[in-house]
Amino acid sequence: MSERNRAEGTSHQQAQDLATLYQASQLYLSQSNVDAILETSCRLAVEHFGAKMAWVGLITEGDVEVHPAKVYGAEEGYLEAIHITRNKSPTGRGPTGTAIRTGELAVTNQIETDPAYEPWRAEALKRGFRSSAAFPLCVGERVLGTLNVYSAEPGSFSEERVQVLQSFANLTAIALERARLQEQTRLYAEEMERQVAERTAKLLNINRQLQRALAEQMRTEEALRRSLEETAHSRRLLLALSQVSQAILRARTPGEAYRVMSDKAARLGYHAVVLMTTEDGKHLVIPKESLKPPLIEQLEKLTGFSIQDYRLPLTPGGSYQRMIEKAEAVFRDQEASASLVAEALPGPLRSLTHQLTNLLGIKQSICAPLMLNDRAVGLLAISGSNLTEADVPAVVAFANQVALALENARLHQEARAWAAELEQCVTERTRELSETGARLEHEIAERQAMEEMWRRYEAIINTSAELMTLINTDYVYEAVNDAFC
Repeated sequence: MSERNRAEGTSHQQAQDLATLYQASQLYLSQSNVDAILETSCRLAVEHFGAKMAWVGLITEGDVEVHPAKVYGAEEGYLEAIHITRNKSPTGRGPTGTAIRTGELAVTNQIETDPAYEPWRAEALKRGFRSSAAFPLCVGERVLGTLNVYSAEPGSFSEERVQVLQSFANLTAIALERARLQEQTRLYAEEMERQVAERTAKLLNINRQLQRALAEQMRTEEALRRSLEETAHSRRLLLALSQVSQAILRARTPGEAYRVMSDKAARLGYHAVVLMTTEDGKHLVIPKESLKPPLIEQLEKLTGFSIQDYRLPLTPGGSYQRMIEKAEAVFRDQEASASLVAEALPGPLRSLTHQLTNLLGIKQSICAPLMLNDRAVGLLAISGSNLTEADVPAVVAFANQVALALENARLHQEARAWAAELEQCVTERTRELSETGARLEHEIAERQAMEEMWRRYEAIINTSAELMTLINTDYVYEAVNDAFC
C-alpha cells in the first residue's frame, strides 16, 4: 500500500509540475518586458516549486561579480550580506559561479557540510537555507545568467527535481531571448526608416512579417507546452525536439536551417526530411540541404535520377495532396510508411520501395504540414524505430518551429539583400551629388569671370575721352560713353 501511495504521490507531483510549466509558458508568452519575466520566474520558483527563496543573476560583460536582477521569497538581506563572482576564486566556486562558467546546473544539497559553500555558509544557515541549486539560463551556447533556488530542507534537489527546475529555467531563458529579439527587431526597423525614406514600405512589411512570425512562434510554444501532458516518451521527445528547434531558429539561411535540422534529428536517432511545395502548388521538392551528401549519392545511385531535380506531383486524391490540403499530421506504421514511399516514386521505380525504406531506416513515420500564415507550405517527415501515435502533437509542434525557422531565415536573407541594395543606392546617390556639386562650382566660376570682364569693359568705356559707341545688330547707335558726352 505504501508503494502505491508513493507512486500516486509521484504522479501527483509530476502533474503539478507539468501544470506549473504550462502556466509559466502562458505567462511568458504574454510578457515582453525583461523585468516582468524575471519577477515571474522567481515568484513561480517559490510559490509553485516550493523554494524558500529564489533570485536571478544576469551576466554583465567585463564584470566578474554576479549581481541580483530580481529576488522573491524569504531573502532577509542575504544577498546584501554575501559576495558572489563567476571566476575560479573561492567566491566563484559555489553553485552560481559554477553554473555560469560551465553552462550546466550546480547543486549543493548539504550547505552545512559542503566545503565549496564556505564563503556563504554562515549567512545561509542564519536564514534557514539548507540546500541550494543554480540553473543556467542558456540560449544556445551563450549563458545569460542563472536562476538560483534555496530550500529549507537538506537534500531537496533530487535528480528528478532538478530536471523539472532546469526545464523551467529553459523556458525563462527562451522568454528572455524572445524579449531581446523583439527589442532588436524594433530598433532595426526604426534605423532603416531613418536612413532611407523610400524603404519605409518594405521595412514595415518586414516588421509585419516578423510580428506574424512571433505570433506563430507563440502558438507553437503553446502547442509544445500542451504536449508536456502526453506520455513520458512523448514528453522526452518534445523536450528534445524543443532543444533542436532553438538551434534551428538561430539559422540565418534556409540551407543552414535544413542542415541543422538533419544533424540534430540524427543525433536523437531520427531521420528528418523536408518537402517544400513549388510556386505553382502542384509539386513537392526536396531541398538538397535537407539530406546529407552521402545519402543523396546512395539514393541517386539506386534510383538513377537526380534527387535535387525530382518533382513529386501532388496528385488529386493522393496521400501527399490530402496532407497539404487538409493540413493534417498522420502517423504511419512500417507498412503504411512503405506505401507512402512508393507513392513518391515514379511507376517504374516502385519496385525499389523495400530497398529505399531499408536505406532510409524507416520503421514508423509521422508526416506533419509546415504551416505558415495558416497555409501548408510543405511537409516535415520524421521517421524512426520508436515513434507512436502519441508523438504526433510533438512532431506537429516541431514542424511549426521548422516552418517558422525557415521563414525567419528567409527574412534574414532578404533583409541582408535589402541592406546591400540600400548601401549601393546610398553610394550611387552620394557620387551623383558630388558630380552635380562639381558642375555647379564650375558654372559659378565661369559666370563670375564673365561678370568681372563686363565690369572692366564698362569702366574702360565710361572713363575714356574718346568717342565710343554701342551699335546693335541693325547698326543703330544704342549708347555713347559718359566721358565723351
